[in-house]
Amino acid sequence: YGCSQKTDRPKPKIHHFTHMTHTHQSAQALLNLAGLVTLHGIRQMALADHLGFKQPSVSEFLSGKADPRLSTLFKYLNAVNDLAGTAYTLADISPAAA
Repeated sequence: YGCSQKTDRPKPKIHHFTHMTHTHQSAQALLNLAGLVTLHGIRQMALADHLGFKQPSVSEFLSGKADPRLSTLFKYLNAVNDLAGTAYTLADISPAAA
């Protein structure tokens, strides 16, 4: 029924990062996340305790050298929000926001 009908709905705007590989995008998102940690004065040990991780793991993650899964990135971002009383989203740490 509705499958063959043409719609006039606008197509979503897609941002293409032609100058950044996905690895560079991930690294930049982590560095942006680390910037929020610093901005809000969150100590890596506090973040590690909140996440149930060891501090060296948090340090390595925030260094931009990791290639995180999306779920891990959400865990860290939610922990920052909990500790800082903020409501950041992935859009706030994406390379496009930098």
